[in-house]
Amino acid sequence: MIFTNGTALTKADYDLLKHSINLAIIVSIEGSPEFTNKRRGSGIYEKALKTIKNLDQIGVPTGVSATITRMNFKYWMNPENIDNLIKQNF
Repeated sequence: MIFTNGTALTKADYDLLKHSINLAIIVSIEGSPEFTNKRRGSGIYEKALKTIKNLDQIGVPTGVSATITRMNFKYWMNPENIDNLIKQNF
């Protein structure tokens, strides 16, 4: 398992990853775009989701990780937010 927000992956990385076995990329987000961008920088949420989509398109297993804080606790405890993330068109 590799944990990343996905912003530094290059085309060469994607080429290597698509030929790797026994590997999963876990992409870190904080929850909503607002929470993620506030903690990690402007535009990071969108880049993280794009990374998941790109990896999915080449057959690399992915997942999401989040650090639960007092700021995003209520977000993650709302099943609707988790369901919406699952429903993303990856």
